[in-house]
Amino acid sequence: MKLITLTFALMLSLLPGIAKSEWLVQNYSNTNNLTNDVITIVFTDLGEHDYVKLNWDLYLMDTWDGYDTNYSWSTDYWGFSVDGVAQEWAFHQNPTASADTNPDKTSEQYRAGDSFFDNAPVTSYKGWFRYYNDFNDGWVFEHDSDTLTLTFYAHGLQSPEDESWAIDRLYVATSDDEVHLDGLGNLQDVNTPFQPAILFMFALCPLVNMFKRKSRK
Repeated sequence: MKLITLTFALMLSLLPGIAKSEWLVQNYSNTNNLTNDVITIVFTDLGEHDYVKLNWDLYLMDTWDGYDTNYSWSTDYWGFSVDGVAQEWAFHQNPTASADTNPDKTSEQYRAGDSFFDNAPVTSYKGWFRYYNDFNDGWVFEHDSDTLTLTFYAHGLQSPEDESWAIDRLYVATSDDEVHLDGLGNLQDVNTPFQPAILFMFALCPLVNMFKRKSRK
């Protein structure tokens, strides 16, 4: 009986993420036509954790045709920061342009008349936008503070009618296990992060009961 109890406890301890990961926000959006703006989101009283994961969709509306300062327009920059540590890149409406330094080259451009464009949550004044679905496939950072400050920002942009941006479907989670947290993949696709583990736990219960019945014979 002791062996069964210890085995069951060991198996539970090996289940990834049980009571060790936590959602901070799910499906946050700001789909206004933002320009040289800053979005700041602060989380406080976080539980014990060692990592944080971020996922979101990024929209770049209209021209985004800035170049370096030797030309007539300044470079268009977009970035985000975690507790003041920034990740920032130059963006261009043509992602193959030398002026574009962002790490995600998987975006798609949509124009007025496209079904996706017509149903998007953003406004384009010139009739097109570039869409980054789950920008960079998410980000995982080491983090153990009881507060978390996220900022999203841009600079070098012109008017909202010419160059703007928006974020959609922002998901943030913490965990004490980097492998498990990263293994969740795109957090946007996970409604209940620990459902598989919980189902596995319940699947073990009949086996434990069977061993108990045998031990009584």
